[in-house]
Amino acid sequence: MNPDHYIDTIKMTLSISSFVRSIDMLKRRTYANSGFIRIRLRLINDDFVELVEFFKVINDQIETIDIPANATGLDRDEKGQIKFSFVNLMAFHRPLVIVDEAHKAGTHLSFDMLAALRPSCIVEFTATPNTDPQNGSNVLFRASAAEVKAAQMIKLPIILTEHPDWRAAVHDAIETRARLAETAKSDPRNYIRPLTLFQAQDKGQEVTVDVLKTYLIENENITPEKIAIATGAQRELDAINLFDKACPVEFIITVEALKEGWDCSFAYVLCSVANISSATDIEQLLGRILRMPYAKTRTNAALNCAYTHVSSPRFGEGARTLTDTLVQKMGFEPDEASTSLQLRLPGFDDFGSTNGDLFNRTPVLLETVDNEPDLTGLAPDVAERVQVENRPDGAFIVTVKGEISDELEKRLVAATTPDRSNSLRASVDRHRVMHCKSIAPVARGEKFAVINVC
Repeated sequence: MNPDHYIDTIKMTLSISSFVRSIDMLKRRTYANSGFIRIRLRLINDDFVELVEFFKVINDQIETIDIPANATGLDRDEKGQIKFSFVNLMAFHRPLVIVDEAHKAGTHLSFDMLAALRPSCIVEFTATPNTDPQNGSNVLFRASAAEVKAAQMIKLPIILTEHPDWRAAVHDAIETRARLAETAKSDPRNYIRPLTLFQAQDKGQEVTVDVLKTYLIENENITPEKIAIATGAQRELDAINLFDKACPVEFIITVEALKEGWDCSFAYVLCSVANISSATDIEQLLGRILRMPYAKTRTNAALNCAYTHVSSPRFGEGARTLTDTLVQKMGFEPDEASTSLQLRLPGFDDFGSTNGDLFNRTPVLLETVDNEPDLTGLAPDVAERVQVENRPDGAFIVTVKGEISDELEKRLVAATTPDRSNSLRASVDRHRVMHCKSIAPVARGEKFAVINVC
């Protein structure tokens, strides 16, 4: 095999690979019995990889110059020759391997691939590390949600609004973006154009990308140039600079999730048209709206929050689902998740007000129960904070403001079916955490100790 034939074979092999989109030969040099190549590969996920190789031909066999024939621990062919492969090149140099989104590399195939590289060290970056004492990773450093927020990198809390159907969720998400846009005009620091991410459903379901786009145009009077579609088949964001002041895009429609590494801190509002209990990849899109513009806390409190609108036939289901998502898939501690997610009632009109009611009001528990709760005998100050609404389907929507006593919890649990009782208790527990953190220490009966230095 001569050097030119070898290089052509490499190009042909790479060109038919299922994960390579294009090949760019940056440099190519061949001599009588040696050669040098430098190739840039564009992968199907738009990442780039560069391969550099020096090689020579000995007895009609290709050998890399920097790997001696007697090297150990490498794959060899049936003749005992070292196979020329990227894996062998890495294994010989014992690289430092950095794994991003490491929670996705937990299969046996992933472990076998890492082992084949013979890494000298593996460094993982993930929001949800494996902490199993038998086979988990060593967590060297952890940044809590509070620390990341204090570093002005993320928007918190997440203001959640649950809607009975997808049309109401879409409309309110549009209104939220419009109010944020007006608020952003007064931001003295930087230009911000808030964006709404819509999560449509897969083909064959009710609210597909095309259905949602048509609804936005025909029912919500959104002009087409303000809408961009980001799916595997339609990649309209590839040629758009969302940070450009001349960019008209205000709404992005996707399905499962935007590609890894997509980053636009102008994304403020997430709306999922699917029933929240069946929505997929919600954590991917939720993460997209948490990034803080310019990594600086904004002057107006409304611009320091993220906003989520979901569709759920049972109020309270969205809060439970997103709280579980924050803990199980995004690395939040349970108490962090409880305080990072705040419920907003549909139609709440105090958005962006300077009195701060949207962000510092008394926490509200909003739940759907199967039977009308028995409130007889409750203390008047407790009963007056409970509202019960009868739904057309026979269920009841219960709204509780402020503290929930043990007796009130028992009445609420008794009004739901046994299979939902644990979920209701969990919602009450989260509400109590939020309520405790919302009141001043003096209202909790805490005392401020002063040291006598005399």
